[in-house]
Amino acid sequence: MKHSSKLRLVIIGVLILGIAFRFLNLDRKIFWHDEVYTSMRAAGYTRGDVDQLFQNQMVAAPVLQQFQQIKPGSTIADTIRSLKTEDPQHPPLYFVMARLWMAVFGSAIAVTRVFPVLISLLSLPLMYKLAIELFASRWVAGWAMA
Repeated sequence: MKHSSKLRLVIIGVLILGIAFRFLNLDRKIFWHDEVYTSMRAAGYTRGDVDQLFQNQMVAAPVLQQFQQIKPGSTIADTIRSLKTEDPQHPPLYFVMARLWMAVFGSAIAVTRVFPVLISLLSLPLMYKLAIELFASRWVAGWAMA
């Protein structure tokens, strides 16, 4: 086996391991502060709706989870409006796509985490293409992607 073939196998192995670890135990990891806010915004809740949660006290999981499901009667326009008025530094496209994902697949923790994982996988071929453009080397592009 040639040296380049072995290197190619190593790069493919690293990619497969990285992708597998990205999907591993999505529902068992701690739900981060940013994830909580993202799911609340995508679900159409405003800061006024969730202020009761942030009173320097522990919040029971079922209480928090109710705000991570699409707000009854809300629309995509409500999601955009809450971002526009309360968090204008965030571009709305991701939140709209996350809301649509939640509407189709539900709002379980693993389900909401699969969406950004899939988006992150799109970055792999883009990274490869960028490295080819910058370095004109498949070897460098492969390592950059891995």
